[in-house]
Amino acid sequence: MSWDLKDKKIILIGGPGGVGKTTLAAALGVSLGLRGYRTLVLTVDPARRLAQALGFKDFAQSIKKVSAPEYP
Repeated sequence: MSWDLKDKKIILIGGPGGVGKTTLAAALGVSLGLRGYRTLVLTVDPARRLAQALGFKDFAQSIKKVSAPEYP
């Protein structure tokens, strides 16, 4: 990405069921984090699919500061 995203927010919303919201949110969060941006990735999904997509296991339903797992 060559955009200047400093002081910008990216918000993803969409309809229910299989449109790629979780996948896109996880990919953007990791990609921007690896580029040195501070990221915050949230979900209201009780199934914890975002935590699973980011590689976190046994993740409680609470707010936690975490480091992204290593990605190739």
